[in-house]
Amino acid sequence: MANFWYLAALGGRLWNLRQPGKQKKATGENKMNTYQAKRIPLRDLLTALGCVPQRENKGELWYLSPFRQEGAPSFKVSVTGNAWYDFGLGKGGNIIDFAMQYFQVSSVAAALSELERCMGSSASIAPPPSAPALRPTIELKDDLKITKIQSLQNKALTDYLQSRGIAVEVARPYVQEMYYTRSKKHFFALAFSTQSGGWELRNRYFKGSAGSKDISIIQPASVIEDAAIMVFEGFMDFMSYLMWKKVTVPPLPVLVLNSTAMAEKAISTIRDRGIQTVHLCLDHDASGREVTAQFQQQLSGVNVVDQSALYAGHKDFNEFLQKQRQPELS
Repeated sequence: MANFWYLAALGGRLWNLRQPGKQKKATGENKMNTYQAKRIPLRDLLTALGCVPQRENKGELWYLSPFRQEGAPSFKVSVTGNAWYDFGLGKGGNIIDFAMQYFQVSSVAAALSELERCMGSSASIAPPPSAPALRPTIELKDDLKITKIQSLQNKALTDYLQSRGIAVEVARPYVQEMYYTRSKKHFFALAFSTQSGGWELRNRYFKGSAGSKDISIIQPASVIEDAAIMVFEGFMDFMSYLMWKKVTVPPLPVLVLNSTAMAEKAISTIRDRGIQTVHLCLDHDASGREVTAQFQQQLSGVNVVDQSALYAGHKDFNEFLQKQRQPELS
């Protein structure tokens, strides 16, 4: 539990370091200009946004359009020219044109601001070697390196949350945004911390993790006794529950599995804490049913309540939430 709140606090401290006014005074760092922006390979920006090329042919990369959902790639990037063209839109241009279209901004200055937010760790806009190192690099397993963790603000990530029915003010206490490199490429994603110091990572195009896979526990300050606990399969389902209840703090402690493979670890934790009632909010699929049966069989003497009837007819709590929101959006 200590790791969860420590890492949350760490993210908060890093966010304070990145506030525009404070950063300028500390380092004298200038805002990105058009020259710097045009040095960023479009391929790297698209990778950071979670876009993966579907095919490559003679220096041309073909992607599913980042501007809409589609089944066949219609978005082309010229690697040598560092330019793009979307055949569905009939539009193209350089990286600044792309940023204006993708982030839905109308000025070059706003596009540059979004690019700096996305690619702040890019070598093309990094401070000179003599500048103070305000962003510590955290190395996890494989070649993933975390370069920045901060409070939610990236429009691509907040838009993704909203598309899943999650309000930013509900998500902000529980998830942050992480910027990291892997194989010398830049990425960013929503980050939800685990008990062992790892992270669950999500963006519109990517679902993965960094560090050791583990459960996450959220302990509301107002709850003193551990008589009962709620168990969710993933953090999106947990936040969907908060949205459904119209609260920002759960009424009970929460355990997020982050993977059904963590069921044994969760059961052991529940036993160790002497919890008497477990409310399961797992997926309506074979894996969810299997884990529900596992909890019921292995937690003898504990009242294990399957709460999945709350979202009957839907795969999980998030799908249920999104269907509930459709009348509001129509």
